[in-house]
Amino acid sequence: MEDRNEIKMIENAVEENVEMKYYAKRNGVNQYIVTSIDFEPVSEEYALLIHIDTSTPSMAPPSGTIQLDKRENRDSYFGKIEVYYCKREKGLLKKEKLKTINYFKQIYSKEEWNKKKNKISLRRIMNS
Repeated sequence: MEDRNEIKMIENAVEENVEMKYYAKRNGVNQYIVTSIDFEPVSEEYALLIHIDTSTPSMAPPSGTIQLDKRENRDSYFGKIEVYYCKREKGLLKKEKLKTINYFKQIYSKEEWNKKKNKISLRRIMNS
């Protein structure tokens, strides 16, 4: 289900002017498909998917023992944005499949987010 607050947060984190719509829920997080960048439509041969996750990060230590994150790390964490640039392909029974061409992840501290640092360039992701 589309969440206007999430869309606004994503728009604030991206360098370009983007239009997007709800695509699917993945691992409990809403994923959006970018339909245009700076008023130019994204080619229908490709899909540019993006989502923001502001839940607290969970990191299981490799030993399998329970270890709590350091409080200062937890308190300074804001969230992450992930971007998937995919080629659309036809699968069995003409069902659409997406083949990931490029993947990008940006993790933000609360300070970085509030100062609008580390903006993401979707064009750069698509062209690399």
